[in-house]
Amino acid sequence: MGENLHPTVMKFGGTSVGDVAAFERVFHIVSTQIEKHPVVVVSAMTRVTDALLNAFDIAKKGDHFIVDKSKKYRKDLQQWNENQSFVNMA
Repeated sequence: MGENLHPTVMKFGGTSVGDVAAFERVFHIVSTQIEKHPVVVVSAMTRVTDALLNAFDIAKKGDHFIVDKSKKYRKDLQQWNENQSFVNMA
């Protein structure tokens, strides 16, 4: 049988994965529990969900991305992409 009927589930999202320092903290937290074979769930980073919902609303209305409306969200997504590069190198 040997199955773990009480798995350790660790969920991180928002500000807990919002930048490189936050990812490093998550890595440390998970690495201290590695012998328990945790299930790690990572959801959207800070402001990414909001950016995606805003893009959906704009598209649903038939609007095109207007620079004034999307400038903030493009910056958020650019930061997210930079953080993804860090994760892929780890």
